[in-house]
Amino acid sequence: MLVNKSNLLLQGEDKEKVIITEAISNVIYKIEHKDNYSGVVNLNGDDITITNLTIQNTFGKDAPDSVRYEYKDAKSGQAKSVTAARTAHQFALRGFKSTRLKVINCILLAWGADTVSPWDSHEGMYYFKDCVMQGGVDFYCPRGWAYAEDCTFICQSGTAAIWHDGSENKNMKSVWKNCKFVGEKTYKLGRYHHDSQFYLINCSFDENMQNARIYKAQTAGPCLLGAKGILLQLPQKRRRLRLVQE
Repeated sequence: MLVNKSNLLLQGEDKEKVIITEAISNVIYKIEHKDNYSGVVNLNGDDITITNLTIQNTFGKDAPDSVRYEYKDAKSGQAKSVTAARTAHQFALRGFKSTRLKVINCILLAWGADTVSPWDSHEGMYYFKDCVMQGGVDFYCPRGWAYAEDCTFICQSGTAAIWHDGSENKNMKSVWKNCKFVGEKTYKLGRYHHDSQFYLINCSFDENMQNARIYKAQTAGPCLLGAKGILLQLPQKRRRLRLVQE
């Protein structure tokens, strides 16, 4: 599903009953198509509000441990193959040039990486309210300015739940307020590949979250802006996190 229009409201009657669903592997999609619209819902318009519905990418739920995909190379005509892991990139909600996006009272699900990916790194502004988001590594990964309030994050991977890219402007921040983090197994809170700022205010974390810093990924390049602030305000009863600013 591709949305190119702006000033648009996508509203469901009930988030438990109105479900937009597909099983899409980003690896396979890029071979079969000439565009990057591998999300279940892809956004190019501005000023879009999505409310009261579920968007889910079930590739990682339905697939075995990995899928071997055989194809003929368009240029050489040679037979080739690629393996799509069930935990690899599988976008539910993906934004490209969209800014001023609001997602309210929605369920956003995948069983792999990058479930929620609003990626306008230059002007992106995003607001999430009363949402449930689930996925593997970096499953909530906005670029630009982002604000999530009263949301629940369900992590299925130990690598990292959240991610941010604020490299285009030293004032870009990703903020979580009154959010809850839970994991099906031991997980780390977050990581980054670019200059980024994480602000977690009055959030709660279950006992499956590791006592580890938000860290720089091994595959990251140099961070140039020096804007890697990390601020956590934790409940007193929650165990203390070890945080390091690099």
